[in-house]
Amino acid sequence: MRKALLAHPSGSSAELYLNGGQVTSWIPATGGERLFLSEKAILQPGKPIRGGIPVVFPQFADSGPLPKHGWLRATEWEIESHEDDSAVILRTEETPDSRRLWPHTYEVKVRVSIDGSSLETELTIRNPGAEAFSFTAALHSYLAVNNVEGAAILGLHGFPYIDKTARRAIVHDSEPALTITAETDRIYTDAPQSVELVEGDSRLRIDATGFPDVVIWNPWSEVARTIADMRDDDYKRFICVEAAAAVNPITLLPGESWNGAQRLEAGH
Repeated sequence: MRKALLAHPSGSSAELYLNGGQVTSWIPATGGERLFLSEKAILQPGKPIRGGIPVVFPQFADSGPLPKHGWLRATEWEIESHEDDSAVILRTEETPDSRRLWPHTYEVKVRVSIDGSSLETELTIRNPGAEAFSFTAALHSYLAVNNVEGAAILGLHGFPYIDKTARRAIVHDSEPALTITAETDRIYTDAPQSVELVEGDSRLRIDATGFPDVVIWNPWSEVARTIADMRDDDYKRFICVEAAAAVNPITLLPGESWNGAQRLEAGH
């Protein structure tokens, strides 16, 4: 499958597949892969790639009648431009197949850029059609960890979340740090714009703009065994921290655009 490769003078790098318009690797200048990609990921045209940063549109998860997370994860994108060796813009639009599922005209762009310590993914959705449409969306980031039980997410204390493992109960996070010890599927609403993933001396800051929600997901052992493109123990090696507009749909009138971004900043 076709790829786009990014390289920065500092030594950092990133890799994107045009199938899905998806970042699958990011290695900052300090070294070490920061994104999880399953060894069983299906790298075939028309198939979603398990890992990296999938683009979710126009439906988050199973919150409506469309295919789970939409279809852009399995769509072939095109390179609109290479700004330089460290930044690229990918683009996709509606197809006859998408219109059979969702009768709207759209244009989606993803701009991906790197520097020595950061990766920024910017999502732009435009309505070039004659009718309004509403959507939910996310950057479904699989963040790599050595062992999920030794990692923690900081910055969510006191915020409300929808617990999808408990029949969508509304809960207020009461813990100073979120640790993953079981299946976790939470949508933090009106979430903070910055959280941090910490594991030992490794730190990863996650900043979002334009996205009102943060999704935290890890399938844990039982669910992981049911996912065909994931090894049984892969759940130990990632935490999904997703910049999302997952709860309240965004409406675009004809000619309008929406923009959201997520910036990952590696530190020690």
